[in-house]
Amino acid sequence: MIRVASTLLAFGLIGGAAPAPVPTHLMPKVDPVCYPLRVGTKCVHQLANGEVAFTVTKVEKVEGGHRVTTEVADGTTNQKYIQAAIVSARGVELVEHAGQAIDPPIAWLKLPHAEGNKWSATWLQSGTKFDFATKGWEEVEVPAGRFRAIKVERVETVGDAVQGTTTYWYSPGLGCIKITGRSPARALKSVSFGKE
Repeated sequence: MIRVASTLLAFGLIGGAAPAPVPTHLMPKVDPVCYPLRVGTKCVHQLANGEVAFTVTKVEKVEGGHRVTTEVADGTTNQKYIQAAIVSARGVELVEHAGQAIDPPIAWLKLPHAEGNKWSATWLQSGTKFDFATKGWEEVEVPAGRFRAIKVERVETVGDAVQGTTTYWYSPGLGCIKITGRSPARALKSVSFGKE
């Protein structure tokens, strides 16, 4: 009996042995937060005729994630405005733009990514309807370097008229790093991270 017990103990079948870890393929899939969460983080984007800078000015913990307030400084028009988003591992929702509350919020990105991940929203201020679809993770080259980012396509419609398609990429910790298509093209040129 002692020999059997010591054999079972040696193989961890009885006693204080720790359970085996859960295999990674059985763990729930959680995509990373695709937005900067440090006050002072500044992302500068290159435009066709200048630059636009996004600086995180406030980060507040809220139900379901963080509310991140950003000052946008458009070097091509010398205009500044504030925008805010609720960000989490579930995506990015725009809740304020240029001092106006966006109600209901507009999800620029929905996570976790899955094939056929589609959703719609309407920007009530302009009557523009957006139809979104995520296209998967890609390696994206921008002036600031090479980053892993999730690709999103957004079709814009006003009334019955399709206005065009915008494609953009969201990267972990950085937010949107590249835009092409109907919206003005831009690409991340530089980033400096705020202090924790």
